[in-house]
Amino acid sequence: MSEKSNIKQFGGEWALILLSLLIAFLIWFLYTLSVSYSAFFEYEVEATTNIEGHAPVAIAEEVLVLRGRGPGFSILKNRLYRSNAEKIRLQIDASLFDELKDSPDTFSISKENLFQPLVKELGKVYEVEYIETESLRFVFPSQTYKKVPLVAQSDVSFDGQYMQVGDLVLSPDSVTVYGATEDLVNLNSVNTRIITLNGVNKTVHGIVQIEPLKGFRIAEDHASYTINVSRFVENKATVTLEVINLPAGTTLTIIPSQITVYYRIPFNSREVEKSDAPSFVVDYKDYISSRYGVVVPKLLDYSGMLLSYRLEPQVVECILTN
Repeated sequence: MSEKSNIKQFGGEWALILLSLLIAFLIWFLYTLSVSYSAFFEYEVEATTNIEGHAPVAIAEEVLVLRGRGPGFSILKNRLYRSNAEKIRLQIDASLFDELKDSPDTFSISKENLFQPLVKELGKVYEVEYIETESLRFVFPSQTYKKVPLVAQSDVSFDGQYMQVGDLVLSPDSVTVYGATEDLVNLNSVNTRIITLNGVNKTVHGIVQIEPLKGFRIAEDHASYTINVSRFVENKATVTLEVINLPAGTTLTIIPSQITVYYRIPFNSREVEKSDAPSFVVDYKDYISSRYGVVVPKLLDYSGMLLSYRLEPQVVECILTN
C-alpha cells in the first residue's frame, strides 16, 4: 500500500473519531439540558387585569425573582435574558391588587396573591418553588368610563307546548365601557351577540359574547345567560268585566262587557278547568286618563301560576252615564 493511501486512511479514521465525539457531546448536552435543576429566574411582568376606571395593561416597576425547578432548557432560556429580564404576561384578577393611596393609579400585588397566576402560566414549564420578590407595583393609568346596561339579542324557538317564562337573564346585566368622554355621553347600552336556539324544551344556561363597539373598549367580553322554560297548557274562557274605582252615582258602560281570554298555565297545574280562569276589570282611572274612552282591561286576580295571557278584544270602549 502506498504512503498516500496510508495518509488518506489515517485521515478518514480521525474524521470518524471526531464525528463520534461530536455526536457523543450533543447527546450529553441534550441530556444535561433535559435534567431538572433548581435555579433562580428573573422576569419582567406584564399584567392584564380589569380594574374599573383604569387601563387594562401595565408593566411592573420591579423585576420578579423566583426560584423554580425545571429542565435545563428553561434555565438556559432565562439566562439568555440576563441583560434584560425575560418578559412574562399574566392574567390577574382585579381583586388580587391593592391600591396604593399615596400614589395615584398605582396598585401592588403581594407574592402570595401572585403565586397562583404564576403557577398557571409557568406550571407547564417548571415547578415554582417560591417567590423571592415581596411584591410588585403597577401603574394602571386612569381612563374615562361609563357603566351601561347589557341588552340580550336572541332568536329562540321552542318545542310545541313549551314557552319562555319571564325575561332572559344576563349576568352581568351591565358592563363598563371605556372611551372618549364626548362619545360616552351618547352611549346608553351594549348588545350581546345573537343567542340562537331552536326546539328548546327545558331551561337553558349558556355563555354569549358581547358585541364589540368600534372606538370603545368594553371591560367584559362575555356574559352568562339563563332562559327559564316551562311546558304549558293553554285554556280559553269568557269573562265578564267589572269596573273598579268608580265614583258613587256614576255609571260606566263597557262595550263589550265580556271578553275572551286565552291563558297559559304550567303543564303540571291542577287548575285546568275553565272555572279557574283569571278575572279582569276596567279601572275608572284608566278611563279618565284615556283620550277616546278606550281602555285595556287589567288582570285582577288568579289563584295559581299564570304564565301568560292574551285578550280578544285587547281593548274595550267605555261610555260614561250618570
